[in-house]
Amino acid sequence: ACWVKRSMIARSSRAVLLADSSKFDTKRLEIVCGWNELSDFVTDRAPPEGLARALAAAKIVLHIAT
Repeated sequence: ACWVKRSMIARSSRAVLLADSSKFDTKRLEIVCGWNELSDFVTDRAPPEGLARALAAAKIVLHIAT
């Protein structure tokens, strides 16, 4: 449930989003948090240009797992 994730983020000093590249450019019914609440993003491939710009603008550290 999103409310549980929101509660965890609110109580943490760092929030990391983990998503594989199949999630890029997909729509979801509910947003857990805004970019400004994340510190890091871990994924398996470089994100598309628009997403990469949004991450950089929000100062989110991008980690590409190999």
